[in-house]
Amino acid sequence: MTDYKKTVKEVLAHIKNWTWDDPVSLLYADLLKGDVLQDLKYDKEEIQFELTRRQIHSIPPGYKDGGKEDNGIGDFLIWRTILEAGKTREKSLLFVSGEEKPDWFHKSEGQTLYPRYELVDEYRRNSKGQSFHIVSFARFLNIFGASKSVVEEVQEEERKLNLEFSILGEFVRKWAEFERAVLKKCNDISPKEMSQQFLSTSKMLNILIKHQAISKHFYSIAREISIIRNKTVHGQTDFSEQMIRDALESLDELMDEL
Repeated sequence: MTDYKKTVKEVLAHIKNWTWDDPVSLLYADLLKGDVLQDLKYDKEEIQFELTRRQIHSIPPGYKDGGKEDNGIGDFLIWRTILEAGKTREKSLLFVSGEEKPDWFHKSEGQTLYPRYELVDEYRRNSKGQSFHIVSFARFLNIFGASKSVVEEVQEEERKLNLEFSILGEFVRKWAEFERAVLKKCNDISPKEMSQQFLSTSKMLNILIKHQAISKHFYSIAREISIIRNKTVHGQTDFSEQMIRDALESLDELMDEL
């Protein structure tokens, strides 16, 4: 075990000393020659206005992410970059992504079918008639002749990740519902305290426990779930599927109590 830890430390020290001459960077430098980055120039106010318009009218992508901390702007900026590439190059585009949300894909019976027609049409209009496609990384490797074993290995990893992110997305969504319920209860119980300043969920829970609107057990569980939520959303720690499932079950129980 001592030799193992020593070897791991040596490998990590070696990797930390890499600059732009590491094996991965050299490989990409050889494969991706020329202009490979699309640097999107945009006006912040115009982007925010367009994002709001799309969310109001349910125009994909990103309109289902309005509850996120960034108001769902991430997917929209990716899409704007894709449209700019189509407008500039006037060529068909193959987007490699593991995204399977309904504001990117048409789905039926839980199965992903094909990209939303709105996306295909918007890309066509911006690229003078070219086509837009979305494929998984495994599918991309298969198209370009990777070995069957590699494709199968990537497919398995994609399956695991899709399951994990699906559960995590449900957890974040339910936490947002819980926060709204806590906010409403606080406004009902102590509107004066709520009008003073913006309060975090933690402070709102403190208000509720002070007014005996929730039990100590409720308070303790909510604080634990809050810690899990913050760590998973901000990538501060790994999370297990079972941990998130347990948190989801606890959130359902807390919502029933509220």
